[in-house]
Amino acid sequence: MTPPAGDKLAQSIEYLEANLALCRGRPEIHANQIAAYSRYLEMARSSSSAQEYEQRVKADGDMFEVNRSLALDRYANSVRIHRMMGDDRALRAAFLGLRAAREATGHQDLDAKLTAATEEARPLNDAARATTGQIRDLLNNLLDWAMQANPSAKAGHLASLRHNWEQVTSRDPDCTFDKLRTYPPYRRRIPFTDEKLALLGRWFEEATS
Repeated sequence: MTPPAGDKLAQSIEYLEANLALCRGRPEIHANQIAAYSRYLEMARSSSSAQEYEQRVKADGDMFEVNRSLALDRYANSVRIHRMMGDDRALRAAFLGLRAAREATGHQDLDAKLTAATEEARPLNDAARATTGQIRDLLNNLLDWAMQANPSAKAGHLASLRHNWEQVTSRDPDCTFDKLRTYPPYRRRIPFTDEKLALLGRWFEEATS
């Protein structure tokens, strides 16, 4: 039943209950929001009037914990996903956002810290995306080099191959061809079987030796 138009406290309780119910539908990804909405719902239910509730909310940071909980859930879920996927650069980027949300002390501070974290994380995310694209180009040039009989064309593919590898290792200095086969963020984007990758590895060693 919808509260009367003038009953602001009842409307606030209805709003909080609705959001809490939505979050409880997927508690594994909304843990921080559930805690925040539960806190304010208890505050609303224990208030004797809308004015008392509004005063308590303002004294508590003007519902900052709800705002922060959105960021906490977002980045905590990103951390879980990237840890599961084995993507260390994206994982470090997600941790920057999570730390910013944890350390924020108010609405404006949260916005400032998340903006700074996003900028700090940008090189990590850009490098991860760029490296996977360069690996695709590397493997294409390796295949072209191996299959090409014309010496001039073969030399051109070899030059492109070496350039691709320089780009890959500039963003991932620890990269080896074996890492392409074992590092999940790279391996998932390579459409070849392990047997074919082993053959490509031998070709790569021959081409770059």
